[in-house]
Amino acid sequence: RLQWNKLSNDTRIKAGYSFSELVTECTIAGETCTSNDFSTFLHPDYGVCFTFISDREVTRPGLGQGLRLLMTVNQDSPQASLFDFLPTTDSAAIWAVIHSND
Repeated sequence: RLQWNKLSNDTRIKAGYSFSELVTECTIAGETCTSNDFSTFLHPDYGVCFTFISDREVTRPGLGQGLRLLMTVNQDSPQASLFDFLPTTDSAAIWAVIHSND
């Protein structure tokens, strides 16, 4: 964490994943969703974050009716990774937080 705090916001953004790099599949109520259905912000501790902001509503119960995300952390990506910025980091994680709209 001490190393992370020394990084500029620009470097933190570069160290994170874009929506298209992270989210392999996205559906809401059985329909495809895209990065346009999410806002992006930089959290001081967790890095690049995405918040679902679509006005689509779930009207039926069931496994395939809610927000469904398939997320992939590709640590072998040829693009810049967190390991380039924090050489002591040897793992990756995804945090998912479900909260109300307000």
